[in-house]
Amino acid sequence: MAIKERAVAAAPPAGAARRRRGCLRALMILATTFVVLALAVVGLAYYVIHHPLPPANGTLSLPGLSAPVTVVRDSAGMPHITAANSADLFRAQGYVVAQDRLWQMDFFRRVGAGRLSEVLGARQATLDADRNVRTMGWQRAAQKELDALPAADRALLEQYAAGVNAFLASHQDSLPIEFSILGYKPEPWTPLDTVTFGKVMAWDLSENLDLEITMSDLQARLGPARAASLLPAYPDGKATIVGQSALPGNPQGSHPDPLGLARVFGAGDGLIGSNNWVIDGTKSADGHPLLANDPHLGVQNPSIWYAIQLRAQDGSLDVEGVTFAGVPGVVVGHNRDIAWGVTNLGPDTQDLFVETLDPAGHPGQYQYQGTWRPLDVLTETIPVKGEAGQSLTIRSTVHGPLLNTVRDDIKVPAAFAWTALQPGGLLPAVINLDHAKNWAEFHTALSTWDVPGQNFVFADTAGNIGYQATGRWPIRKQGNGLVPVDGASGAYDWTGFVPYDKLPSVYNPPSHFLVTANNRVVGPAYPYLATGWWGPWFRAERITQLLSAPAKLTMDDFKKIQYDTHSPLAVAFGRHLAAVQGGDAPTQQAAALFQNWDGNISTDSVAATIYEVTREQVLTDTFADELGGSLAGEYLDTASGAANELIYTLLDDPQNAW
Repeated sequence: MAIKERAVAAAPPAGAARRRRGCLRALMILATTFVVLALAVVGLAYYVIHHPLPPANGTLSLPGLSAPVTVVRDSAGMPHITAANSADLFRAQGYVVAQDRLWQMDFFRRVGAGRLSEVLGARQATLDADRNVRTMGWQRAAQKELDALPAADRALLEQYAAGVNAFLASHQDSLPIEFSILGYKPEPWTPLDTVTFGKVMAWDLSENLDLEITMSDLQARLGPARAASLLPAYPDGKATIVGQSALPGNPQGSHPDPLGLARVFGAGDGLIGSNNWVIDGTKSADGHPLLANDPHLGVQNPSIWYAIQLRAQDGSLDVEGVTFAGVPGVVVGHNRDIAWGVTNLGPDTQDLFVETLDPAGHPGQYQYQGTWRPLDVLTETIPVKGEAGQSLTIRSTVHGPLLNTVRDDIKVPAAFAWTALQPGGLLPAVINLDHAKNWAEFHTALSTWDVPGQNFVFADTAGNIGYQATGRWPIRKQGNGLVPVDGASGAYDWTGFVPYDKLPSVYNPPSHFLVTANNRVVGPAYPYLATGWWGPWFRAERITQLLSAPAKLTMDDFKKIQYDTHSPLAVAFGRHLAAVQGGDAPTQQAAALFQNWDGNISTDSVAATIYEVTREQVLTDTFADELGGSLAGEYLDTASGAANELIYTLLDDPQNAW
């Protein structure tokens, strides 16, 4: 009988086994500890990030309401608020917006008050922003505006602030994560914070100062005549909002320019912009007006816009659309009777005045119309996180604050005049707009929309459409606002503002549609200066082309127009690329792409990619050699629309000096 052998492992010593079991237990404990810590971190992160999110269901307590308020959030998270009356409605709006956007609200009010360094520390960018904003006096202007508000509007702001502060009081332990990261808690919201935000938006939509500084630098480099050639006139025959006649060439300033200024905040206008349009029932498939609005503001996270519906059961208000975090009511949208859309008009509301000071002979004074006047002097302290506050001395003349006190590159005193630094009525305009029932009430509501100047299109359920320009447009003794001017003589002072009933306006035009895209508003017969330079024409021209089609239009057609990527400028440029001859095989292959190209700037288009890159390179190659890299960059940033329009003119004019 065969006997099978079996291998038997030798047993380890008892001590070694214990040590191995001990190591295994230690590893298991360590792994468990890591898992527990990881779960704790995940749980803490979830709590910190998600705990502040507003509840989707349940009942909350909001003191001060006269009756229950219902808030329903749709699938996109948009709140639909129903209250017994307007007072309860705006209080609830403040609470709900604070649930969603408290950090954004606090950040914006700090921008407008010049208080960024208080929570972000002594960073150069925030200190510069605080100095500039405080010198210009955004919140000082907002306080004057608040003081002048009618009692009813002030009460509305108080209701809104009470809602925000009720949320603050009940959520001190669950604030948005940004407050935890920066280590502070927000102060109570006030009506002044809302009005101050209006100045922030006015600045964001006002570009005249940047253009003045750029033109000043260009004149210093090239002389007035050649600098003027870099700001071409609006082309004859291109889209004009009110009237079809073309403006003559822009009047070009010939004032001496002692300033070599750089931009304050350097936003630049880029080649993007807002669009809106409206058609009446004769052009729509269902026989009723259709209105579209595509308002482009800078990309932010979260969005600058906040979608909301507000409905009062007493019938006083039922409005839906978008607003800003911190602003009651709806800024762009519709109610039961009317709809409206907004784009930036861009009237010239900012001027720089070069002042004459004599510190030795007339200390603390400036010259104005043959006499010496004392400078207005104000001292403020900028709070800085972790450091002592920084003192800021603000000096002003009859024209406005001196910006050279906060800008190292301004070597002479330059006072800044801006319509937003005067009290206005933006908030009443928003609230009255929300309540308007027809064209007459719409037109009246916008009479106090002082800054920023906007293009409003209108439609109502009765079948009417219209357009209204808004804003406080300065009337100057002389000059066109394109370059800094002498302040001592008073020869370029503002003498008043264009009366509201003289601003461009159209009701039920014979064309049966209206289009605005930051383009020219009025023709040469208009008796007042709106601006020295209009935005590009091509977007309005393309929308006009699409709306002029004989077919009746639907909402789906409007969506296609909003997503349209055809560029008339690209078609013109593409013709020149198609004509390129010679070169290597890839060059000819690229040129062939532009034969009969439709100018469609789609994301998967090779031709569009080549066009965009080539256009940018042509811009740089055309201007950088004569302007220098820095000034060329300033011009292409601040006046990029003008530069791009000029390029298309130059392509058809090869003998041009540029």
